[in-house]
Amino acid sequence: MIPIKDENPTKNKSIVRLLIIILCTVIFFVQLGNDNYYLVNFYGYKPASLLTTNYQYDTFIPILTIFTSMFMHGGWLHFLGN
Repeated sequence: MIPIKDENPTKNKSIVRLLIIILCTVIFFVQLGNDNYYLVNFYGYKPASLLTTNYQYDTFIPILTIFTSMFMHGGWLHFLGN
């Protein structure tokens, strides 16, 4: 179920994986230090902002919230679980 070793080990380091982990960590600590309610409402994905033209709340570019919400976490357990 969980791989312990691999038959064909790689010789290169995974830089993209390391950058994603660092980016998620930085964004998580920014979320902890700032007003989390505003950050979630501004950068989080909201279907209403993407599907309607008269969305009345302040939001980031609606199509980009699909990507910005991928790096946000709900708490310590969510962060450590990912």
